Amino acid sequence: MQTVACLALGALAIWPVKPIDRAVDWVGAPSRPMLRLGAPLWGVGHVQAASSGLQEQWALERFESETLEELVRVQAVPQSLRLESGIALHAEAVGRPKGQLDSILVRVWRIGLAQVGQPVTTGDHFVGLVTKVDERRGERGSFEDVTVQLITAGKSRIGASVYVEGSEGENSTFVVGGLLAPEDFDLGRSRQVLAVHHPSSRLINQGIVQVTEAESGGRDQAWLANGFLLGHLHGAKEPDETTRMEMLGVVPEVDFESGLYQVLIHTGLEVDPGLGQGPDDRKRGTWVPIVRSRMVDAAPWREGSKLLSGYLDGVQERAALSSGVRLVGRVTRTGPFTSDVAGPGDLGFHVPVIAVWQDVGRPERTHVLGRLVSLGRDGQGRLLMDWQANLPLDGESSERAHLYTGSGDPGVPRGLLIGETHVPTGPGPHVLVVEPPPESDVLQNLSLFQFEGPSKFVRRSR
Repeated sequence: MQTVACLALGALAIWPVKPIDRAVDWVGAPSRPMLRLGAPLWGVGHVQAASSGLQEQWALERFESETLEELVRVQAVPQSLRLESGIALHAEAVGRPKGQLDSILVRVWRIGLAQVGQPVTTGDHFVGLVTKVDERRGERGSFEDVTVQLITAGKSRIGASVYVEGSEGENSTFVVGGLLAPEDFDLGRSRQVLAVHHPSSRLINQGIVQVTEAESGGRDQAWLANGFLLGHLHGAKEPDETTRMEMLGVVPEVDFESGLYQVLIHTGLEVDPGLGQGPDDRKRGTWVPIVRSRMVDAAPWREGSKLLSGYLDGVQERAALSSGVRLVGRVTRTGPFTSDVAGPGDLGFHVPVIAVWQDVGRPERTHVLGRLVSLGRDGQGRLLMDWQANLPLDGESSERAHLYTGSGDPGVPRGLLIGETHVPTGPGPHVLVVEPPPESDVLQNLSLFQFEGPSKFVRRSR
């Protein structure tokens, strides 16, 4: 019986079962002080009085992280289009509404301006329309969580026209919305292709597609996005199976799946002193100091560790753990008194990522990589991360970049450093070899991200 019990407990330590884990948390509560006294095992970083060189390194990382935040906000503003008069709200992506893969949840701090039917853009590109506004109150005041239905949704529709360079007389108008299979357009399965409906001319199968909506005066204010880009028109390699006519699609320059980090909501409203109280640049969530156990995961091939706090202390699942601005891990399980953390080297660890170029040779300072998934570490301790390249990098050679977390996961804020890599060009998938920051095992004071969960502080919807 002892042998069976030991084998069972050993198996549960390596392959945990959630209900049993929670029961063990309560039963083993009296032994919690042992976690503070245990000897360190493999994978645990150490804390030491940092040298001046390390202090300088951490300061540079923090400066670049803050600079990235400004870059992302600036790049959300139209770069080559004139922004129409009226208030445009900055909004950060914070997640997905439950069960709505073709919608995103964005957060704004100016109350009373966002309304259903308003268009949403990022840079020069149209994203979708507002479908719901939830006003909420957090610890630092009121804010709004806005649901945006993306143009990729099956029921989404937007009027559009195609611009063919060098051609003044030819034109084609149509409706865009929903997705087509990328393989029909000789593109990799990770690429996205927007569907074209009812084209006025099928003779035009290439060009730049722009939003062209009539001002209807109804709730839908899509016309505020007129002139914004949808992508490039392409013709399929085979005709449509039903109509036997050429099938057209629009290839966007936006990663709708995991690359929307900062957007603008176009309200069409002029400045009103009675509306929009509060700034629109507050950061979501708060950082709180946290203590990590000296003991780590029972499986030596994992980077997991335990926090000496659980959900009774406010620890949330999926929350990021950081040292300075360096990403240390994410909470994978919360018990009443302790929590489990997975590190970037754990198989399946994933975060949205943005690359900051280190060589000045590109007009843009950043490139959205979307969601990266960890494949573990190589023999030199470097991270191996799967990149599907929904937005491939153009060019002839790879580019050196620092990788930071993007937006879109509730538990992970933007701007946490992952490491340095060379980003390859061309269609994916690619495996990125990521060099961790110098002296990654030297930890500054650890902090845990606390964020407003999707069901907390709800006040009303409109």
